[in-house]
Formats: sequence, structure tokens, C-alpha cells
Amino acid sequence: MLALAWMTAFLMSVILALTPIMTTIIYRMNAFRFISYCFFLLISLQACNVENERLLDKTPYVYQPPELFADNINVENASTHAVTVSRLEDLLNAIRQEQFVGIDSVLVAINNDLILEEYFAGWQRNDLHDLRSATKSITSLLTGIAIDQQLLHLNDEVYAHFQRYYGQFDHGSNDKERLQLKHMLNMSNGLACNDWWDLSPGNEAKMYRHDDWVKFILDLPMVSDPGNNFSYCTGGVQVVARMIENSSHMSLQNFAQEHLFSKLGISNYQWTSTGSGRTEASGHIYFRPRDMLKLGLLVVNNGDWQGQSVVSSQWMNQLHTPYFNFYGNFWWHQIFEPDDASFPLTKAIYASGNGGQQIWIMPDLQLVIVFTANNYNMGSPSREMIMNYILPAVHGL
Repeated sequence: MLALAWMTAFLMSVILALTPIMTTIIYRMNAFRFISYCFFLLISLQACNVENERLLDKTPYVYQPPELFADNINVENASTHAVTVSRLEDLLNAIRQEQFVGIDSVLVAINNDLILEEYFAGWQRNDLHDLRSATKSITSLLTGIAIDQQLLHLNDEVYAHFQRYYGQFDHGSNDKERLQLKHMLNMSNGLACNDWWDLSPGNEAKMYRHDDWVKFILDLPMVSDPGNNFSYCTGGVQVVARMIENSSHMSLQNFAQEHLFSKLGISNYQWTSTGSGRTEASGHIYFRPRDMLKLGLLVVNNGDWQGQSVVSSQWMNQLHTPYFNFYGNFWWHQIFEPDDASFPLTKAIYASGNGGQQIWIMPDLQLVIVFTANNYNMGSPSREMIMNYILPAVHGL
């Protein structure tokens, strides 16, 4: 905490020294963006403090079942579900010994019971984590709700929807007229938008320089037919979110609060805004790991929560059917298959954000796994942890 105080004092001195520049910045930025950046800066300071003081408890871990709280999450001892506790202990000890680095939390639920909940390096149960691109999967659930309410349809033509708001777009073509909502959801929109290539005209770094991200994306030229090729396009998520907002006459955050978060008892969260004051549907919602778990439990229960349908089973079926082998409807897909056939092939879908913020759902096992981590711009060890520890434990190995 002393380090955080020192960093805060240093930051304030810098801000005071740069007051004329800051005044100009604040004048040019709208209030929504300025507040969002300030919030992000404070969270970053906390993350820096945790990273600088990342002192892991390296004493041998002994399994303890999670605590029960009044948040509608059931807890149970892992042994009740015939889970091999020693495997879970091996995983936690591997994290404590930094065989897997940068892990902030691990939560595991099976058959609707939370059986493992552990935090590391100073992180605690009620701390908010930036989900980064795992936010896209939340936008997917909201899209399903909008479709359930018949506000949107998968075959809705994107440009026809927006013409009444923007009129004409740059680089008009017949291909653009064929672009549909489903293409946006599957990252197959055909626009010159690729976040994995720095020189792409629609790369997210270029989009962030504009106030209206939707107009920026829709003005891009087409480079392939809609539906043909995968191209990871953060801006396409903002297009889908605006379609929800236009059709519901609500901000995305208000729509989420009324139709999703309130149903699950989620109230402690933060969500940043774009330069034009719109909810940032593609990233930067801040959640507690237990609330991430609730989203996974919703999906593993086919859209039901506590006996109430929140998202239709039809949309859940859509989520579990990838458009590409590895992706569809803003969710990633993975197959776990051990070389020694020690347990059966396991299919999973998961939400994933930079740094290792992940929600894994394995319907055949009624299994939900949550990770939060600090491994930004590097690979996540989650697959190894699942394959070598969690899945064998669930299978009683």
C-alpha cells in the first residue's frame, strides 16, 4: 500500500505540473472518455502495485472448500462430487511455486456447486478485474436476449440498419449490402478490419482515434465476401452493440443491467465508455471473479438461472455451434483430448480477454472454470492447468 501511495503522490505532482496541458486535453475530450480514462488509470495503478508487491504464499496448499455467501452461488466440498482433491492441491501448489506465473484467481464449479475458489498475490474476492475482450462474450449474451425479444434477427442487414442514422458510407459496394448481423458475430464481416495485423485499416488502434467507432468501421472497404474468412475485428462488436441500442432504445449498459445482470444478482461492476459516450461492448468491463462464474453457470445451464430463463435455449444452441472450428458468436471453442486417452474428449467454449481473463464452460461435464491473471500480451497457461490438473481431478484421476 505504501508503494501505491507513493505512486499516487507522484502522479498528482505530474498532473499539477502539466495542468495547462491537462486542461486542453479535458476540453477536447468529452466527459465520458475522460472519466473512463481516469478509472482505467486508477485500476492500472492498483495492478502495478500488486505486480510490484507480488508476494505469493509459498507454503504448501491444503484444500479448503469455498465460503458460502448470500450471492446465490452454491458451495460444496470437491470430494462430494468425486473430484480428486490432491489434483487440485497440486494445481494450487504449482501456482504458489510460480510454475504458472501471473495467476490472480482460480474458481471451479461442477454441477452448479462452487468447489474451488482461491486468490493470489494480494487479490481478494471482491476485487474487480478488467475482463478485456472477454467482454465480447457478454455482448454475445445480450445479442441473444435482443434476438429473443425479436428486436434483432441474425439475417438483419447491417448497412440497411444504419443508413437511417448515417446516410451514405465510404467504399459502398454490393458486398456491403449483403453484410448481416451473423457475419459481425462470427468475425467474418469481410471488412478491412484485422486487429492481429498492425497495418490493417480497421485495426483497433486506429479506431480508438475516432469518436464514432461504428461509423469508422462501416466506412472501411470490403476485402472479402461476408461470411468467408475469419478476421478478428474489435470494431465489429461495437457495431453489434449499437444495433442492440438502436433497437431497444436503451444504452447497452442499461439493457445489460435490466435483462442480464439484475437477473443474476450482479451489481458490483464498472464498464468504460467510448469517446462518444457509448458503452464499450468489446472490452473493459470490470467484474468480480464470482460474477464471472455466474455468467458461466448461466451458459452451462442452457440460459437458465435459478429456475428462470434469462437467455433462450435457442441462443445457447447457437453459442455451442461454432461458425469456424474455433470461434462463433463472440465465443471461442476448444477441444481437450489427452494423448493417453486417460479421460474422454472434452468440448469447451470460453470467453477470453488479454492477460488471462477467462470463463470456460464444458457442458458435458457441467463444469465451469474461471481464471483471472496478469499475463498481458503473452500466452495464458490456462489450457495446461485445465488439461493436466482440473480435468483429471474432475474424472477422479
